[in-house]
Amino acid sequence: MNCVAIAVVLTFVQNLCLRPGQATAGDGANIAEFNILCEAVLLEDADPTVEICAADVTDAEVNDIIQLNVSAAPDSWYSKFLKENPAEEQTAKATGCSGSSDERRCIANWTKWTKAKADLLKRATTEPHLNPSKLNKKQTGASRYIAASQLLAAEAERELSEYNSIIKPKLVKENNAITTAIKAALYGKGTTAYDGTDAKTMGTLGTRNTDCKTPAAGKSIVGDLFCLCAVDSTQSSAKPCGFDTASAKSSDWLTLGTNHKKATWADIKTACKHRPKPKLSEDTLRSIQTKFLSKLKGDPAQDGTSKAAAYLGSHNNENVKRPMQHAASIMGRH
Repeated sequence: MNCVAIAVVLTFVQNLCLRPGQATAGDGANIAEFNILCEAVLLEDADPTVEICAADVTDAEVNDIIQLNVSAAPDSWYSKFLKENPAEEQTAKATGCSGSSDERRCIANWTKWTKAKADLLKRATTEPHLNPSKLNKKQTGASRYIAASQLLAAEAERELSEYNSIIKPKLVKENNAITTAIKAALYGKGTTAYDGTDAKTMGTLGTRNTDCKTPAAGKSIVGDLFCLCAVDSTQSSAKPCGFDTASAKSSDWLTLGTNHKKATWADIKTACKHRPKPKLSEDTLRSIQTKFLSKLKGDPAQDGTSKAAAYLGSHNNENVKRPMQHAASIMGRH
């Protein structure tokens, strides 16, 4: 898949995730929902270049191939290079490229192969089978393998060079779009703060009843996690997502909005980090969508005719039911 497709899928995920909701519940009641949204939270630090649009070969792999090629080279060629990588370009010019018709290219290649030889000899101290002196380069069939390693090295270097010089620069715009989509889904469209404090991240934070249902709710995944997991003083003994939010529970929901949003989001994000980090991919995003939709619950009491209203998570049995509703447009907007 390409990077643009990821941005499109992320927008779809964002539209789905911007309408969930629920008030606080008893211990562990919202853990399943918390775990699903955590998968999206853990994508915040993903590098699209590495995880989606990576080169077919890495620098480390190319270096390994070059070392293999050097180890299999004829002794007459291998002996031209120093055993230690020279620190100065002048050494390469004088030792390896005197009289060369293309000095710049010669210096680049000589330095590359000298480094490969030096790295190879260091590895050979712990990996003796890599020591070139132990290779029988004249045995039957060896020439075919040597020729193949030369072709492999040339192809690997070409692939990586093309990626770094042509493809990678073009990915900047697409990667920015992906990162922007992730941030918008997590913290809300148009937010300028990524610590849970922006008004676009959460509702007006007046009362939990009003902030955790439409139209105030559903601004962001982070806001949804506040509704699902934050422990306030009204039910300070409950841990709906399995962990405490110490600053939030020191006072009521309104005070959380003015004083404790940053600390509460830090508590929630820290709890998320105990989970394995998912790979940023189309499959991961679609999996989050599927699991998210599976957790939405219908609420006929809110809309008995169309049954369009839905909510995420559970509520306190002792409290009035306070779902963050999903309007009828939940399907129509996608």
